[in-house]
Amino acid sequence: MNNYYLNVLIFIFIFLGVGNSIDQPLFSSDYSCLNTLLKRLNKLNDPSIQQFWDSGAQSYDFCKLYSCSTGIGKEGLVQYYLQSVSLKNGTSTSVTMPDIMYSDFQCFDRLNSIELIGYKVSSDIFMQTITKSYVTSLSLLNCSSVNIPTSIQPNITSLIIELSEPLTNTLGLISQSILINLKTFIIKTTIQTSTTSTFIYPFFTNDAPSITLQMDTFVFVTKIIPDLSKYTITNVEITVPQISDISKLNTFNKVKNLILDFPIDSIDFPTLFTSTDNIIETLILKSSINSPPTLLDLTRSKSLKSFTYIQKANPPIPFAIGAIASFPFSSLPSSLEEINFENAGISTFGNGSIFINLKKINFASNKLTGTLPSTIPSFLNLSLKGNYYYGSIPNKTYCDMILDVSDNTKIEGELPQCFSCYLPTQPSIFKQFNGTQIKLDSIKQENCTLKAIPNFTIIEKKVFQLSGENLGYELPFSYSDAQLANKKMVIPNKLFTGTILRELEDVIVFTFMGSNYTLQTKSIEPIFTTVFGSSRGLTQNTFQFFGKYFTYNESQVNITVNGYNCKVLSTAFETIQCNIINEYGAPVIISTNQTYFVCYVSIANFTNQLTLSSTSKVSQVNVCKNVCNNGGICDTLVGSCICPSTWIGSDCTNRDLDCPNNCTYPNGVCDRLTGVCSCTTKGNMSDCSTVTSCIDLCVNGVCNLKNNKCQCLTNWTGIDCTIKDLDCQSNCNYPNGVCDRLTGTCNCTSKWNASDCSNPVPICPDTCNNGICNANTKKCECLPTWTGIDCTTRDFECPNNCTYPNGDCNRLTGECNCTSKWNTSDCSNPVPTCPYSCNNGICNTNTKKCECLPTWTGTVCLTRDFDCPNNCTYPNGDCNRLNGACTCKSDWQSQDCINPFKKCIGGCNEIESGSKCNNFTGECSCTSDYTGSNCLLPSQYISSIEPTTTDGGLVKMWGWFGKNRTDDLSIQIGSLFCNVTLVNSSYIACEIGPDSGTKSVTIIQNGLKYTGNDIYHYTEITYKCPNDCSGHGTCNKLVGQCKCSSGWAGFDCNAKSTTGTTGTTTSSSTTSSPSTTTSQTQQPTSTPEQITIPDTITKVNKTEGSALINNEKTTYEIKIISLVELNYDQSIVKTSPLNNRWSVDTSIENKFIFNQTLNNTNCEIIYSIEELKETRDYSFAGLELTLDKGSIKISVEIKNYPYLNSLNTLQLRMESKIGESINSNENNNNNECNKENTQINTNQLDKNQVLNYVTISKDQKILYGRFINRVVSDSKPTFITTSIIQTNQSDSLIIGVNLPHCKQSCLIDPDFSVLVSSNYRQCSNEDNYNNGRASWVLPVAIVVPCVAVAAILIIGSVVYRKNRTSILLAKEKYSFNLKKYSKKSNSDLYMPD
Repeated sequence: MNNYYLNVLIFIFIFLGVGNSIDQPLFSSDYSCLNTLLKRLNKLNDPSIQQFWDSGAQSYDFCKLYSCSTGIGKEGLVQYYLQSVSLKNGTSTSVTMPDIMYSDFQCFDRLNSIELIGYKVSSDIFMQTITKSYVTSLSLLNCSSVNIPTSIQPNITSLIIELSEPLTNTLGLISQSILINLKTFIIKTTIQTSTTSTFIYPFFTNDAPSITLQMDTFVFVTKIIPDLSKYTITNVEITVPQISDISKLNTFNKVKNLILDFPIDSIDFPTLFTSTDNIIETLILKSSINSPPTLLDLTRSKSLKSFTYIQKANPPIPFAIGAIASFPFSSLPSSLEEINFENAGISTFGNGSIFINLKKINFASNKLTGTLPSTIPSFLNLSLKGNYYYGSIPNKTYCDMILDVSDNTKIEGELPQCFSCYLPTQPSIFKQFNGTQIKLDSIKQENCTLKAIPNFTIIEKKVFQLSGENLGYELPFSYSDAQLANKKMVIPNKLFTGTILRELEDVIVFTFMGSNYTLQTKSIEPIFTTVFGSSRGLTQNTFQFFGKYFTYNESQVNITVNGYNCKVLSTAFETIQCNIINEYGAPVIISTNQTYFVCYVSIANFTNQLTLSSTSKVSQVNVCKNVCNNGGICDTLVGSCICPSTWIGSDCTNRDLDCPNNCTYPNGVCDRLTGVCSCTTKGNMSDCSTVTSCIDLCVNGVCNLKNNKCQCLTNWTGIDCTIKDLDCQSNCNYPNGVCDRLTGTCNCTSKWNASDCSNPVPICPDTCNNGICNANTKKCECLPTWTGIDCTTRDFECPNNCTYPNGDCNRLTGECNCTSKWNTSDCSNPVPTCPYSCNNGICNTNTKKCECLPTWTGTVCLTRDFDCPNNCTYPNGDCNRLNGACTCKSDWQSQDCINPFKKCIGGCNEIESGSKCNNFTGECSCTSDYTGSNCLLPSQYISSIEPTTTDGGLVKMWGWFGKNRTDDLSIQIGSLFCNVTLVNSSYIACEIGPDSGTKSVTIIQNGLKYTGNDIYHYTEITYKCPNDCSGHGTCNKLVGQCKCSSGWAGFDCNAKSTTGTTGTTTSSSTTSSPSTTTSQTQQPTSTPEQITIPDTITKVNKTEGSALINNEKTTYEIKIISLVELNYDQSIVKTSPLNNRWSVDTSIENKFIFNQTLNNTNCEIIYSIEELKETRDYSFAGLELTLDKGSIKISVEIKNYPYLNSLNTLQLRMESKIGESINSNENNNNNECNKENTQINTNQLDKNQVLNYVTISKDQKILYGRFINRVVSDSKPTFITTSIIQTNQSDSLIIGVNLPHCKQSCLIDPDFSVLVSSNYRQCSNEDNYNNGRASWVLPVAIVVPCVAVAAILIIGSVVYRKNRTSILLAKEKYSFNLKKYSKKSNSDLYMPD
């Protein structure tokens, strides 16, 4: 699809681009205004402006620099006024240049367009306070200090802003009131999406207009989708760098062409297209769309013509339905013509009938498989490239479309002739089938039997149409291409159109499949010259017609011979061949009493009548000069009419009627035009048979009254003596002849001649075939082009007698046999030498030179001749026509050399920092560890800290502090400054005074400020234990950890132990309820009473990566839900969801491993669940911890996490849910008698303590979480904090563990425990409860490491001591529902002991 807003973004007046060249001087006021502005900006010394200095006029010819227009000035004279100004800051920073204000332009008389590039602009540049202005277009590209006011100059209809830094508007907020008069509104950014963590994107207020506004173009980059319910817009493009609420898309229903770009996160398919009536015609979705739960109906988008989905995820996220990955739509609008669905993970089309109205389909790089269907709708383009089809291509099914099945490696067999016949001459076909098993290299042109059926028609004065069958898949080549333009393919293989530049000849020649086809350019009656065919009474029934202006379309030809249908076998411009057969296909014997057959040939709208010799196989066609009227036929053998009875004449228009009784000749004369007698006697009858008297009747004689008859004078006879009666010479030597006494001449018999029939006549052959026997000479007089005794030998004349001696005439064919040095039909032109082979071209038989196909050149068409894009924007670059690639000159770059090559002044510290220069902007693109205009300043951060005690002392910090530092380095911890004693690129040592608690750390150097929030904690001398160990244990004040007495457990020793042995409180021990005991150290007490603990079953959800712990009807779910990246002000810049994305990797004994890859990254996450066979001791950040035998450990490993910025940190988010499950196999009474609402307690979270605790309880079952405010960062222990992200008092808690920017590794160690409360009762039908307060401890420990360079490792351990444990590895996706969770049967997979 055309990028409809591209022309808007490329401002028409490029800096220093040549405008209208006007010799007359600029209007004086405009000249003075522009001269002052350029002088203020120090641009008059610019060589590009100096070239327009007119030394004669001592002024600048600004109208050759910028665009000017004419107008009537104040004095009534024609003046030249500046129309547009484009100013570009050539320095590296806008700080060195003065602010540009609207007052700089207010002095122009009629300026209507302003473009500023790279300048710092004043807030009044939008002319909001100006009452009158001619400016209608304002463009601010990469300008600084841009602040969009709540209103702008009403005359401005086009506002284009390209941001390289955020707007100075508060939080980027823009009022919708600025859009009231705009037709074009564009805000883009040059900031790459992957580096926009701190970029403040603009967004609109909710002050929508009261009336609906009309706009042409609306382009916007924002994190908050605007409300467009009050706008009707032709073109809209919205880019959303980070997903927010997409419900506002439903207000886009009055947009005609829409582009939505979500470059980072995946989204659900917007309901705008399925649930809202809209007018969208073109839709482009650039995103990763989640698979919908059900098929989508797109029919509400009734105007949609083109739909393109561009997959943004890598690896791709399937946008498909179900396990079979079907096309996700159930219905498409009837208006839809084109759909592009590349790389969408589709395995099947689903309901194929929904595609019947489409013209173009692109399903490249999906997962479609099977054989190609033998019947499909009539698409124009079908791309199935890069799928998994196999088998052969059905013949004819795909001939009338552009079919691309390349890179389907299992497609094989013969290529249909509609493609193979064009393969040698149309290179694009090779690409369509490359990468298959079809042997394309072995296809030869000579094996092709297919014929093209072209027809050329001029449908309008300057528009032609080339239609028919088998016309190919590229624009056909014609020797008259210079007269044709704008050729395009409308229907592949069937229809091409174009425009005519000059008047065409009567015929035009096109090349199809390597052969020339001559076509008529106008409607011309066919001309026939010769017919070869059968003779009378023979079964040879094939006729071949020669001439010109015929057709290649057999369906347009109909032929009959003596009433028999002649079936057309082939037809071309100059020949037609047909065969006479009956309805059974048998030959037909043609019978006739005539010397000819009557033939009718109909071609298109013309019908020609021919007579074919019935005595000869060759019939020369001689067209009658006159039309044969009144049912006559043209005897084309001789070129005269054969008239029916009663008609004579050259055109059968003269009557020839018999008179009655032939007028009783000689009594009367017959008038054959009327059939009436003219009698010679008086009173005769109609046939002149009655005579009344001969008196006065005898003209040349006298009347004999005796017999009433005339006695005629000599040489006269007849009733009235009016008829001549002359003697013949020698009485014609009767019986050699008969005397015609009316004329006195002899009528000799056939064997005699001479005036007196005295000479014998020579004998003619039996038949003269193609001639007439001369009765006098008794010799055949042959028809033209025939000779010989019986006229059976051809005798054609050759044109110009072959310009003898340049050639000899072959009179059998009428063609010249030219000598080797001459050519053309009459051997009059010298012969140029044609190469042996034209390879990728055709030899012109007239010029004997190769005429190369497109993209080829050279004498023998072996040299590539590709066009370069935009002709390399000459003279910015040179075109390499061998490969179509541009070689740009040193000051230019990009594919077509249109963009200036800009150097970064001062370099970008490439060797040390690895940064690179962006030669499109002339600015450095720094790596994450460096910043500044030349990437010299380190982007400092702290990865770990070794703190002092509360008495103060030496503080050690690790991280990145750079190699280039100034003397302004200062470090502040809380309110105290830390005196630096040692510093290098990765280490700082400083001395701090006494203080206590958790503090933030601020580092300032090189003018840059870094703050690490709550990352420093003064080491306490002693820490208190939770609830003073409840009187059931002793407190280790070094870490604030309880050591419980025998029979007690939990982190405050208030839970009942099931082991009955002396316990040691570890990271796996937890408490059941708070204690009122306040003593710091308590002696062990008696062992608590034992009760029966209800069984607990744990299952693993494969897809969500969660552990589900079920005890009676109470179920806990513990899972890691996401990894969040935070910027310096703790705002979220990226969220990576982790649940619902797992796939099983492998299982080894008692360890199960899953994996996933974060979207659009190479970051791989490996997740495992392990049962501990033995008790395990481990150390963490100086603490000694223990995981008991039978515990379940969950580990998460993250490799290659890519930070968006070196100042960013990570936050691991974990969720705990609690609910009820239905378990028919348990005694529900126990759960009913322990009924208790959910309670969540986070009061024990204290950032000034080493250990923090949270609890979630329900029905006397309690989930405890303990978080150690320590992290091992880059192998160094340091301080972290824990945050409550979200609390739902009914069923869930989300906790965030705040990690520093770990460069190499980051390791944290929270742990969880689930136990039965000390208030738990054993219920029975007799309601005889055991008053014992036994508690059952279920510990869960999580270890989370984070590796940044080699790998980011997050290991979580979920640990519990089990009475009975099973882990279910479901074969299908496990859908967790707390209300419907049920205990599995005994067939569940159990962890081995």
